Amino acid sequence: MGTKKTLFITLFVLCMAFCLNISSLSYAARNDIQSNTRTAILESFGNQPLLFIQNDGQLDKKVKYYEKGANHATYFTENGIYLNLFRQKNTPGVTTDFLHLSFVNAKAKPLITSEGILPTKYNYYIGNDPAKWREGISTYKTIKYTEIYENIDLKIYGNNRQLEYDVIVKPGGDPAAVKFKYEGAESLAVNAGGELEIKLNHGTIIQKSPSLYQDISGQRVKVPGSFKLLSDNRYTFEIASYDTEKPMPAIPF
Repeated sequence: MGTKKTLFITLFVLCMAFCLNISSLSYAARNDIQSNTRTAILESFGNQPLLFIQNDGQLDKKVKYYEKGANHATYFTENGIYLNLFRQKNTPGVTTDFLHLSFVNAKAKPLITSEGILPTKYNYYIGNDPAKWREGISTYKTIKYTEIYENIDLKIYGNNRQLEYDVIVKPGGDPAAVKFKYEGAESLAVNAGGELEIKLNHGTIIQKSPSLYQDISGQRVKVPGSFKLLSDNRYTFEIASYDTEKPMPAIPF
């Protein structure tokens, strides 16, 4: 009997039209940390690598982990991934976009875990009540949603300041079951280069075309595939035939 293999689908968030790239988007989730109180957040973003912060009571309990950069924040919950995108310019009117990436027909409460603890610690001092202060909050390299669909995991990590996702289709998993929906987007389109364009009120996010491969006998074997648009701002993946006895780990995005 042959070794079972996994299919990997890796997805990359490429850029926003009104910014240089997603790494230049900056944190604007002030309402999530009681913006009406005197809040001192003792942390520095700088050019540090992307990391995931554990929620230890400093945010709504629905948030398990989050990450933030110069003009954005990303929240990881059992109900999907929430993005707060802020245009940092002195322009009139609202320049914040909110997106909810939901997993269509997925497991109701997937297990969300972290991997690769980092030395960076965060401190939050919220208001004048020490009971609300949080110190030494841990950060991690990777977030993992286990079994969002049967035999399918979602792994999220950073490549420098770029957020990347792997959809890991294990043996017995059906990549056709994977469907994502962008709530808050005006429209979705696939451009001539195979990239997914997510149109927002104040710009466009571009996801590079998916990179699909299998690890077979220590070799990364590419699998042809592309985005496939569905109705109601949903999308899935069109994938060529592959060895279903082997994991297909990478639909990165």
